[in-house]
Amino acid sequence: MGHGGAYLWIAEENPRAFAFYRRNGFVPDGATSAHDLVGTAVPILRMVR
Repeated sequence: MGHGGAYLWIAEENPRAFAFYRRNGFVPDGATSAHDLVGTAVPILRMVR
């Protein structure tokens, strides 16, 4: 990935992932969505760098 721009989506209720990506230069950009996981909608948010 290097040091260029990138984005990723993580589950909103995943504080460990959020902290990991924050430490690596990612910040939430306000975009949200939901991912269907075995019939259950899981809220997700986009982080960018």
